[in-house]
Amino acid sequence: MGADFGKCKMKGMLKGNVIVVVLIVLFVSCNRKAYLFSTFREPATSGLRLAYSYDGYHWKDFDTTFLKPTVDSNVMRDPSIVKGPDGTYHLVFTSAWKGSKSFGYASSKDLIHWSEERSIPVMNNESATLNVWAPELFYADVSGQYIIFWASTIPFRFPKGEEDENNNHRMYYTTTKDFQTFSETKLFLDPGFSVIDCVLVKRGNNDYVLVLKDNTRPNRNIKVAFANNPLGPYSKASEPFTPNFTEGPTVAKVGDDYLIYYDQYRDKIFGAMKTKDFKTFTEAKLFLDPGFSVIDAVIVKKTAQDYVLVLKDNTRPNRNLKVAFSNDALGAYTGVSEAFSGKLTEGPTVVKVGKDWLIYYDAYGEKRYAAMKTNDFNSFMDVSAETVIPEGHKHGTIVPVSRKVIKRLK
Repeated sequence: MGADFGKCKMKGMLKGNVIVVVLIVLFVSCNRKAYLFSTFREPATSGLRLAYSYDGYHWKDFDTTFLKPTVDSNVMRDPSIVKGPDGTYHLVFTSAWKGSKSFGYASSKDLIHWSEERSIPVMNNESATLNVWAPELFYADVSGQYIIFWASTIPFRFPKGEEDENNNHRMYYTTTKDFQTFSETKLFLDPGFSVIDCVLVKRGNNDYVLVLKDNTRPNRNIKVAFANNPLGPYSKASEPFTPNFTEGPTVAKVGDDYLIYYDQYRDKIFGAMKTKDFKTFTEAKLFLDPGFSVIDAVIVKKTAQDYVLVLKDNTRPNRNLKVAFSNDALGAYTGVSEAFSGKLTEGPTVVKVGKDWLIYYDAYGEKRYAAMKTNDFNSFMDVSAETVIPEGHKHGTIVPVSRKVIKRLK
């Protein structure tokens, strides 16, 4: 399987002027390729929608909702999906922002036929619980069970330091093998301070690293802890390896190294550290610092040593799209171009179609989606009139699929 291009798209909850990084690599099938676009429409109660294309230009809506939230507050956010060893897709999601002691769950074998959604109560034994946020799924292959952990606040339960009682989080967990029977909810992590944004990394047998945010004032930085079991107990948290006012760590294994990306929100930049052992860290230059506020960045791999960063200049009054170049996906990127889009544009998504790249973006000032075509990222042609995109579709992921999949979804 060959990759036409990779893209690293910043997406998630906006924090300051920076967005959480999620790495997405798109692969194009060799014969009769098609594209599938997963999306949702506001409000969050609308549910999962899909669009498809055979050429990357003309998109059609399936005109149906594949999964509509039906539990708790009837919202579906923060989805975490893991494909089990039997091929079943398991989905957990935040089903209410406040006042809920549950998260939502559903499963599917083919992403078409979904099980009945269920609200999984996990904090009913703690009546003072304020929230159940961003459940994360982790499949523990050794024990053959799924671990689900999340952040909850129980006021006056733990020392709060300088935090408000309503923002003094700890991590909790439950386990299951079949999503029918769940273990009793237990404390997953109490490091002695308010903790959020945990990421669990398995390095090997009996070797786990938990990357976590110390959410207490004035620290607000990122640390690590170690265990020989994914459920802990974890060692005392390390000294911070990031500056203060950092959060949202994301870990990627690249060669022999681990790259830890994080939101350096006070400085309005995205940072990265590189490590082999989670004890010694060196700064990894990720993306670029062009001297202005940047969000909505997409990495496009043109050749083995030729990368383009499509980015939004978020400064006023610009709010438009530009490109920068590097011979390494991790930068440093240089030579930020002049804007190739009009003002009040954002959310670029890049698709390779034939010899050209199509850049879709939200021309929100005009309340429409637009598209540019380029074969070198130096000259651009507006092809908005040649594209057809279902009205109301929001940002999502384009997934290459066979035409058989499109036919089945119809």
